[in-house]
Amino acid sequence: LLCVVSGDPIPKERPRWNGRMTYTPARTRAREQAIATGVQPFIRESGHAEHYRVELRFYRKTKRSVDLDNLQKLVMDALTAGGVWENDNQVTKMCGEMQWSDPNPRTVIAVYAL
Repeated sequence: LLCVVSGDPIPKERPRWNGRMTYTPARTRAREQAIATGVQPFIRESGHAEHYRVELRFYRKTKRSVDLDNLQKLVMDALTAGGVWENDNQVTKMCGEMQWSDPNPRTVIAVYAL
């Protein structure tokens, strides 16, 4: 699976509490949905592998400080929701990279069955 999702990568936001229940912020939900939808055409119909290697490259618009692991968490949750695998504990190898001040912000996702 190799997929490019346009838009400025955002980190996974912490769950919020509204006094009655915990919820995921709308911005995080929207980005996860965009990624899950973006990978759908690239999922092979041949079934799932037991283990995967994931390579993520984030090209950000600004130099605003974000943690690479929080960018990765959002994508990993989106790939789980998108049906790439049953559980992200099937990912046994992962590589991440972040670049700033790119005029074309995007997330490049590569998933390899092991």
